[in-house]
Amino acid sequence: MKARYKCSEDELYDVCGIILLSLKEELADFSAFKAKYDTDFTDALEEAIESARALPNEVQRMVKHEMPRINLMKRHSRCMKKLRALRLYIMEAFKDEDVQRVRLQDAGFNDYKRAAEKSWEKLIAIMRHGRQFIAANRDALLADDNMPLGFEAQFVAEETDLPGEVVAFKNTRENTLQGTQEKVKANNGIYKRVMSVCADGYFIFGDNVAKREQFVWERVLALVSAPKSAGLRFDVKEQGTNYSLADARVVVQKEGGLVLEAVTDVEGRGMFNGLVPGVYKGRVVLAGFEELVVEFNIRKGVRSLKHWVVKPVNL
Repeated sequence: MKARYKCSEDELYDVCGIILLSLKEELADFSAFKAKYDTDFTDALEEAIESARALPNEVQRMVKHEMPRINLMKRHSRCMKKLRALRLYIMEAFKDEDVQRVRLQDAGFNDYKRAAEKSWEKLIAIMRHGRQFIAANRDALLADDNMPLGFEAQFVAEETDLPGEVVAFKNTRENTLQGTQEKVKANNGIYKRVMSVCADGYFIFGDNVAKREQFVWERVLALVSAPKSAGLRFDVKEQGTNYSLADARVVVQKEGGLVLEAVTDVEGRGMFNGLVPGVYKGRVVLAGFEELVVEFNIRKGVRSLKHWVVKPVNL
């Protein structure tokens, strides 16, 4: 579900609140036009706005998603370290190159590259095969002070806990996606209702410019939006969850111009100021996500706004 409103969530709630206040002030004229406009209508709209505002925002959803992601990234790092060690133990235990190749395949190392790229299914598979290989070849691996005696237990502990952390991560990703959709649905709902009020207000006060402009969305939005200047504001989000991504590196360049770079903040936002008008090309780079190629146009005296969505590796 896509957001119908072309502004931030905070701006959406502020604009809706201002227009609601104007509606309350002009309720008699609205009621004379359509009987549905009464205090029950305004109370219900106010409740809908506050309910939408109360739903967890991006930062709150991010926190719930972030801890399982951090735990899984740490688990991934530990698993890969164990696998690299196991590879060395196998190569030491089976010195013939042809035998090494077969033994590594038996231990699941055909999946190593995909596992390193955070394909969780492949990581689970190679860890399972590695555990089974160690159990079947324990004596050969332990011989000549090669594999430490405690390595197997450490490997098994990582392999045993891995599937649960993958499930937890995927569950929080799905919950984050559902929470995002719920928030967007509520926001779209109040936007639609307030735009309907604006349409009626514009008609009712067609001959009264001052009152009419109280019900022009763009006019009210301009009151609550930050002043604009030449440049670009942008945000970077995760595909599927709409989760804001911090530390994403955005590198852009106008043909023949300097290479410019910005990094997103904790809310996934960033900006370039003082850009020369023209077409810019660049890329969005963040570990664990596919690189995104971007292009945008800068007009003189205008601050553009771009929303960029990056896809997790192996999503």
